[in-house]
Amino acid sequence: MERQSSIDNLLIDENNADDQNSPLREVPDSNCSSNSLILSIWVVVFWIFGVAMLSPCTWIQLTSYFHQRLKGSPFAGNFETYFTVTYQVANILFLCILLSFPGRLTISFRIIVGLLLAIGLFIIAAVMPYYRELDPTAYFYITLLLIAGSSLSQALLSAMIGLATSYPSLCMTSIVSGQGIAGLIPSIALMFQAPDPHGDYSSFKIMIYFAMGILINAISLFGFGILKISYFSPKKEEYEIVHDQDLIIPDAESIGIEDDCNSINETDANVDVWNIIKIPFVSVLLTYGITLSIFPAFSSNVAPQQPFPNFVSWHFIAYNIGDWLGKTSTALPLFSQLTPKTLFTLSLCRLIYLPLFLLCNVLLFDENGIPYKNILPTIFSDGMFFVLILSMSFTNGWLATTSFIQGSELTIKKVGNQRKTLAVVGDLMVLGLTFGLAFGSINSFLLQAISCTCNPM
Repeated sequence: MERQSSIDNLLIDENNADDQNSPLREVPDSNCSSNSLILSIWVVVFWIFGVAMLSPCTWIQLTSYFHQRLKGSPFAGNFETYFTVTYQVANILFLCILLSFPGRLTISFRIIVGLLLAIGLFIIAAVMPYYRELDPTAYFYITLLLIAGSSLSQALLSAMIGLATSYPSLCMTSIVSGQGIAGLIPSIALMFQAPDPHGDYSSFKIMIYFAMGILINAISLFGFGILKISYFSPKKEEYEIVHDQDLIIPDAESIGIEDDCNSINETDANVDVWNIIKIPFVSVLLTYGITLSIFPAFSSNVAPQQPFPNFVSWHFIAYNIGDWLGKTSTALPLFSQLTPKTLFTLSLCRLIYLPLFLLCNVLLFDENGIPYKNILPTIFSDGMFFVLILSMSFTNGWLATTSFIQGSELTIKKVGNQRKTLAVVGDLMVLGLTFGLAFGSINSFLLQAISCTCNPM
């Protein structure tokens, strides 16, 4: 009876709701311990979502393996850029298609299909290393197809961002913190996957690497199921905890539990949201565009000036640690209270990293393995290179996460917490991120060309 009373206190009388058009309605807090537990569940689930969202991007971290596996093909020396450009261009295409039909696919459908697709792709990738007789060039093109499929998976999973906008900002911080860990875990795992004395990589170890992606996405499916039942209403309503422990309950449609797609005009929704979030949109585009110009396609070509085992792997780890710390820092008021103008200015200031990384010890090779002459002087030591990596990655995580949070907060302030509007916010912000990634990936060719006065293609 006590539990039933607690449940009843969490329910909403929709007839007395102040705003029937908004999916979020405030309810006085009646059970602080229950609220805290529910919020904790949400934070954990969204953190897992963040890991799953970037799991399709982990292909590029197998740099040493692909250098060895693609040896003898024309792509052995520059596959990183091809992988990155293919992924980002395909991701933009799929996101634009999804934005052309907002609301046609429910958030639940996109998340479930995206996770299942990622699992299927990782299964194929885990099996492929056992086919050693496969021609290196054929292996390259098959991998490109899998990467394009991964871009579709991530485009579908961008719905997780739209879902997070319906929850407290702590959930947004949690999901981007999970994204930081998504890059860190594979980087650490690669440290234990060194090649044998002949330079070959164990098929079993590479299989384990991709099996991690299968496990992460499977756990995310389970977590999404928990999210959908982490409410007490028999009507399947969901709630949200916000500041001062007030309880807010969005209707089930707000995260795609219902399939009803009646909503505001689709074109008007896109235009209205764009006018509201254009500064966070451009900021996240700039942030990721500058980062991807350098990491990983260009920065992977920086060689140690002193003996430094696993130099490239350590640089991946340093980047992901800095990125994770930057994303997590937005939970602190000192780092989260930026005006849109300040956010844009800081994003633009990061252009300084482009010339700084050109002055590191960049070493590029032609298709015969002969190093090009670097026309620029090497000014920075190995230690300074890692300082640059850490500062660049920290500001990337910090400013990108702040952009996402501002995008959702500005939209809620202007038009309220409407499900399809929030879904458009998520897709547009991810589109800005993806445009930045694609621009940066292409720009990495230019940095390589400047460094060696060669054609890096």
